[in-house]
Amino acid sequence: MVMLPNPGTPVSFRQMQTAADLVQIAGTASAATLDRISTGFVSEPSDKILRAALNRLIFDDGGRVPAGDPDDVYWPLLVAAARPEDDFDAFITSTAVLLADRLQGGAGTDDLYWNWDAFLPHYRLLAAPVRSVLMQGFLRCHELGYVVLDPLPEDEELLSRPRNQIFDQLSSLAGLAPVSDGTWPQPGGPGFAAHLAQLMVIAMNGFDPVAQMAGLWARYDVAIARLQRPSGRALMAAVRYHYEVSDDFKPESETGARVLPIPLMFSGG
Repeated sequence: MVMLPNPGTPVSFRQMQTAADLVQIAGTASAATLDRISTGFVSEPSDKILRAALNRLIFDDGGRVPAGDPDDVYWPLLVAAARPEDDFDAFITSTAVLLADRLQGGAGTDDLYWNWDAFLPHYRLLAAPVRSVLMQGFLRCHELGYVVLDPLPEDEELLSRPRNQIFDQLSSLAGLAPVSDGTWPQPGGPGFAAHLAQLMVIAMNGFDPVAQMAGLWARYDVAIARLQRPSGRALMAAVRYHYEVSDDFKPESETGARVLPIPLMFSGG
């Protein structure tokens, strides 16, 4: 499932992509994790109103805290995002929501510099896909002038998968393609995924691979997102890599339609 950030917020593709990834991270939290955030880690039942507001914030509002924070959901998120030793899952979930809110101009006012300064070693412990999302979130805030980071994330910390792994999987898929007739691959047609993989291999070995990959995602975003694993995952991983490594990744649809964010893959081939 592709989780979208708040649709009413005008943001660049890179902001939208990063916010969507952060919301997807938050959306994987267990009910128990969200309960603990809503209690503020005290030994009492979860506040039903606050708990419902937390659900709405993540699953309905795209991670953007509404003006005035009428449900007082922001403070419990700040508390959980500062207590990794009490509940690491709540710590990561809250950090993801706070970053998503910041990127979308929500009601949150904390620049999260203290979190970066205090908890960078904790973020570095995360599995690569989740670590990449948080690092991209902080870096995007830095690029937009919402916070000044020191140090900046390392290049490898911004990657969900290494290039060689992505290229090997893409090449294997491309090898399954029948002989191309020179036309654009047709979604749903025979060998669509393999033909598209061929184009991506050429792009990755060619001039300006970032622009070429952005163009392929703009043309085929919906079709790729609908593919089953492992084909879809190989294609999405290749596209995502170019978003992760370059701020020149700016897919634009020829029809003016909103280009989908690239679905986040946590594990598997």
